[in-house]
Amino acid sequence: MNFLEEKILKDGVIKQGNVLKIDNFLNHQIDINIIRQIASELKRRFHDVQVNKILTIEASGIAIATMLLSSMSPLNGKLIIVYDEHERQQERVISYRG
Repeated sequence: MNFLEEKILKDGVIKQGNVLKIDNFLNHQIDINIIRQIASELKRRFHDVQVNKILTIEASGIAIATMLLSSMSPLNGKLIIVYDEHERQQERVISYRG
């Protein structure tokens, strides 16, 4: 995933405590090409696994999980997003049927 390393080196910001901040292209201004490439790479790595659910938390993973699920054929899976609101978790399920 050299494309991701290059993007992080170009646009990532190191914050206090050596925290890498990359929300500028994953959350605030989503770089669709990067998201598509990440989803494509995940699809390639798991090509031999039958995926029927993708679980992510309310964070940067939503865009990647959505793109990954939409690229799968046939579209017959669920994207499950877990929200944590003041230590209370809710689950939202989005289904895709093709």
